[in-house]
Amino acid sequence: MKAGILLAAGASERFAASCPPEFPPAYRNKLRFPLPDGREVWRWSFDLLRDGGFDKLIVVTGDPDIARAAEREGATVARGGSSRGESCLNGLRAALPVEVAVIHDAARPFATPNLLMRVLLAAEEHGAAVPVIPIPDTVKRCTEQEVLETVDRSQLRLAQTPQAADAGALLAALEKDLTVTDEAAALEKAGIHVAPVEGELTNRKITTYEDLRGTLDREVRVGTGYDVHRFGGEGPIWLGGVEIPSDLGLIGHSDADAVLHAVTDALLGAVAAGDIGRHFPDNDPALAGARSDQFVRYAAEQVRALGFWINHIDITVLAQHPKIAPHAEAIRQSIAQMVGVEPGRISIKATTHEGLGAIGRGEGIAAMAVATIERLRLGSSH
Repeated sequence: MKAGILLAAGASERFAASCPPEFPPAYRNKLRFPLPDGREVWRWSFDLLRDGGFDKLIVVTGDPDIARAAEREGATVARGGSSRGESCLNGLRAALPVEVAVIHDAARPFATPNLLMRVLLAAEEHGAAVPVIPIPDTVKRCTEQEVLETVDRSQLRLAQTPQAADAGALLAALEKDLTVTDEAAALEKAGIHVAPVEGELTNRKITTYEDLRGTLDREVRVGTGYDVHRFGGEGPIWLGGVEIPSDLGLIGHSDADAVLHAVTDALLGAVAAGDIGRHFPDNDPALAGARSDQFVRYAAEQVRALGFWINHIDITVLAQHPKIAPHAEAIRQSIAQMVGVEPGRISIKATTHEGLGAIGRGEGIAAMAVATIERLRLGSSH
C-alpha cells in the first residue's frame, strides 16, 4: 500500500512579509493564493497526489478551510506540528499501516505527475528517493565579514519534493530526529540509502512573493459599467449602498441603486461574465425591491473565483440633485466593505449635466464605473 502525505501546515510568515502593498490580506497566505485556473496553491499539490493512485491520502494542516476541503475529497487530516519533522511524523502516523510513503510540500504546486512517478519507481527500487537539481551558480562559503572559499559544487544538489521512502524506515528515522529539514535528511542520519532522482527546474517552492513572481506573470483587466434610473415616487434614494434623503425616489425593479449597478457591471465585465441582467433578470419577482449590495458581492466573488483581486474602482455619478459630496465618504466605505478592499481603492465623484438632457433636467440619475482587477498567471515556461 502507498500513502501520499501533503504538508500544508506552514504559517506563510515570510511570504506575507514579502508581498507588495496591493495584495489583499486573504492572498498573503501562500497556500491559499489562487492560481490562474482558480485553484489555490495547496490544491494544485493536493490534486497531484489525489490523482497519483495512492491507497491513502493524508493532509497535514492547521487551516480549517483546507482541512474541510481535503476531507470532502476523502483525505484524512492530521494535525500540523511546530516543525516540518513533527508535521511529517504526524502525517506518517495517520497513514499507517502502509508500505511506501510519499511526502510532498503543498508550497510546490508545479511538480508534475512524471516527477511523482519517477520518484516512486526509484523508491521502490532503492528504498528511498529524493528529486534534486544541480546548482547553476558558483557557491561561496562566507562569514558575515568575508568570503572564506569557493566550494566545489560538482556534487552539490538542491533537494525538492515529492520524496518517497519505505514508511517504516522513515517513521523510525523521524522518531529519532525531528530537527531535519526534509525526509531524506532524516533517512541519511539513520544510515539509510537515499537515491537521487532528476528533479524539475519548474518545481520551485513558494517561500516569498519573489518565488511566485518569478513563475507567474501579472495580468491586468479593466471593466466598465453604466446604469441610469429615473426619478419617481417618494424618497429617500439609495446610492452606493447609502441611504440619501430625497423628496423623489428612483424607479427600478430592485432598489434602483445606479451606483451599485454600475459597479456590478464593471466587475462582471472585467472577467467577461456578461452584465447584471444576465445574472439578476429584471423580471425575476424574487428580486423586486432587493438591495443591490448582493449584486456587488456576487460580482466580487466572480472576480476572486478566477484568481483576480480588485485593485481599484472609480465611480462617477451624473445628477443635478441631490448633492453627492456630503455622502461620498460613506459611499466609499460602503463599497469597500462589499468588495473586500480598503476604502483608498474606491473613488467616488459627481458631476451635473449643466441643465442639458434628461439628467440635466433632473429626470433621473446615472452612474459610470471603471474597475481594475489583477491576477498572477502562469508564465510561458508553464
